[in-house]
Amino acid sequence: MRHYRIRSAAFGGLRTITVILPEEYSRTRTRYPVLYLHDGSADWTKRGKYSGGASFITVLPEPQDRTAEYKLSRAHLEFVTRELVPWADRTLRTLARADARAVHGVSLGGLTAVWLGLKHPRIFGAAGGQGGAYWYWKQRIVRAVEKSRPVATRFFLTCGALDGNLPDNRDLFAAMRDGGFDCTYREVPGRHSWACWRRSLPPMLEDYFGPSQR
Repeated sequence: MRHYRIRSAAFGGLRTITVILPEEYSRTRTRYPVLYLHDGSADWTKRGKYSGGASFITVLPEPQDRTAEYKLSRAHLEFVTRELVPWADRTLRTLARADARAVHGVSLGGLTAVWLGLKHPRIFGAAGGQGGAYWYWKQRIVRAVEKSRPVATRFFLTCGALDGNLPDNRDLFAAMRDGGFDCTYREVPGRHSWACWRRSLPPMLEDYFGPSQR
């Protein structure tokens, strides 16, 4: 695990980035797909028990004000698309193309990840959320999908059967299905909790990068 500090014009200050590299990274010259993972390394590594992937790089932008940033703030969206992704492609041995990038998050992190996939299909080939907070702003993301033509991004939505966000996840999936988007939807046992997200993450990593990428 590596930590970087990068200057952001979008936020007007320094931001911390955590990177988890594949074990073989230092022993090869291979270029890797990248998972842009929202919600911060502390939650993912401690509560989510996340340790990265064998065949992809994980980039975790550390939020300073998670709620404000993940409610579709312009600063965060510009930071990810105009600063973070180019920085990663310059700094790390990435496969610098959309079909080798996925963006993911849980709850509000899922909202911002799916929004990024919807608005920036030339940057992210896949986007997904677990227990996504798609209720935000009277289901703004659902209404945006209903008004949008299908994009090239592949979407993956997972929600616990006892998650309070379940109705909104169903509504977003229905909008994507009816609109002709490429969207996979799963309901799994569990609540709006890290226990549920830990169990349901591995299939989503396979969705993004294939079985060998898990």
